[in-house]
Formats: sequence, structure tokens, C-alpha cells
Amino acid sequence: MRRNIMKNKLITVVSGLLVLCTPMLVFANTKQPESTQDEAMVNQSGKVQSVEQLQQQANKASVQAKQEVDKSQAGTNQGLTNEKVSLPKQVKVYDPVSKKSKTYPTETLFSGKRIPGVIGKDTRTRVTNTKAFPYRATGIIIATFGKDTFTCSGSYIDKNTVLTAAHCLYHPETKKYAKNIIFVPAATAASRGGMVAPYGTAKGTSFSFAQGWKKGNLNYDYGVITTNKPLGKKSGSFGIRPANKLKGSTVTAVGYPGDKKTFTMWKESGKVISETSRIMKYHMDTTGGQSGGPIFQYNKKYGYYALGVISHGIPDKYNAGTKLASKAYNAVKSWAVKD
Repeated sequence: MRRNIMKNKLITVVSGLLVLCTPMLVFANTKQPESTQDEAMVNQSGKVQSVEQLQQQANKASVQAKQEVDKSQAGTNQGLTNEKVSLPKQVKVYDPVSKKSKTYPTETLFSGKRIPGVIGKDTRTRVTNTKAFPYRATGIIIATFGKDTFTCSGSYIDKNTVLTAAHCLYHPETKKYAKNIIFVPAATAASRGGMVAPYGTAKGTSFSFAQGWKKGNLNYDYGVITTNKPLGKKSGSFGIRPANKLKGSTVTAVGYPGDKKTFTMWKESGKVISETSRIMKYHMDTTGGQSGGPIFQYNKKYGYYALGVISHGIPDKYNAGTKLASKAYNAVKSWAVKD
């Protein structure tokens, strides 16, 4: 039996499997026939909204709300709390490409041993101060699919909207939606095990992802979560921008990998080696648990802005992220500003 307990600011995951959504393993499913309906967004109840419908709702939002989604917001960095998450004995790594899972003992997976997603020498560096901006806008996602509990990564893109990967929200092969979602910005490992949540934890009250992901098409591996608390006001948030021509440019990927010490944040910067209209490929190392983490850049006008999310990869060849292409950007922005 599995249950999530929230009491006196303590979250405990009781026995069973922790499923780490993972960006790796076999050739990406990005060449399926596509339709205009793939751009539509599906919510946690299966209701579909077209990008145009979302934009109509978003048009009612204030100019300030729209501008805040484009530009990064540093937040107040105040109201620090301590909340703790314990680990189960086993973890189950889910691969969004092959649609298969493999179980590992927790002590093995989190011991620093290599798992697919590292290309050559591991060149990631740990974010030791998770309360530094913009890293504090990145967090860990904990949720359930049926009887399994899993973790992914995500980032605030406004005060209560989290950008992540669609495979963190829906499994095409089981047709199950994520439930009991919790987002913890700036999470870090506690000295005696478990996790410290500097800004507290927030529940996911609703979410939406691109309808193309229901077919398992990784071109549409992006989604958003609305949280019940505006923790993004404290942690800050990334801006988002349309991802157009990225080949040769430098980007940074950040998240919570499963092959490192439990609940530690890691980052790496590198060049985009190739791209399609919806996918960017790179040699930055990303492993299970980092899925959904932001891939971002910086400039003076917009600050730190996400161009896509960590999604998948081919062992020892490349890793890849799903880009916020023009319609993806519009859909994600519309979802964020409509609330």
C-alpha cells in the first residue's frame, strides 16, 4: 500500500516504488504523422482546449501578467520553511521513448553510479546554493501514477505555473494521468536524509499538456501545472520565449538527476548541436529525474528564460529537449496568464 502524508509540514512517501521520469534509451518517436489537433492542450480530466481557446481566455489577463511570463522574476526569496520527504526502498525509472520501466534499489540509483543519459565523462556540476536565482525557480515534482510514486523536475514560469515535460503528467501506454502532484522549488538534500523545502511545498491543482503527447510523440513532450500556492512569488520564476533557431547557441539544463545524491540539483551548459522545429539536441548530460527541468538562456531584456524542457535522448550519442516552438510557447503562455 502507498500513501502520501502531509502533516506538520512533513511529507512521507511510504514504501513501494518511486518512479523517476527519465530522458533516455531508444530512438525518439518524433516522426509520427501530425495534425493541428496535436497543438491543443489536454487537462487532467481529459478535456481538450485548442490553442485559440486558451488564447481567448488569456486575452482577458492584464498586460502586467503577460509581461511577467515573458521576463524572469527574481521573487522575494523570503518565507523560508523546512519540509522533509523520505525515500522508499526502490525506484522505478520510466523511459518516455520506449514506454518501459526498470526497477533499481534506491541505494544503488542514488549512489552516483552511471545510468544512461551520461555521454562520456559526466560534466554536470552541483547547484550547492539552490536558493540562488534563477535556480531557486527550479524544483522537484512528486506525484503518483496509479500505485507508483515518481519524481520529475520543473520550473516556475510565473507565481503559480510550473513548466515541465508531458511525460511527467501522462503515460500514453497506461493512459493514466498524474495525481497527488506536489512541487517543491529549490529543494535540497537534508543533512540526515530526506529533503529540505526552503520555500515550502505546493499542490498541483490542475495541469495541461500537448495533445500530441497522448500518442507518445516527443515533439509534444511539454506541459504545465497550476499550484495551489503562489510559491513563485518567493522563489521567483523563469521567463519563457519562443525557441526558434538554436543550433550553435549555448543553453543551460538544470534539474534533479536520479544518479546523484538524493534531492540534489545539478546543471550543465552546452551548445545545441542540431535541431528540428520542435526538438533540440545537445551533449549535456541528463539522467532520470531531470525530465521536465528547464533548458534556458539569459539576456538583459528578458533575464533568464526557458526555451524548452529536458525530454529524452540516445545513450552515448545525444540528449534532447522539447522546444517551446511558436505554438507551444503560445499555449504555455496562455495557460500561465489565464489564471
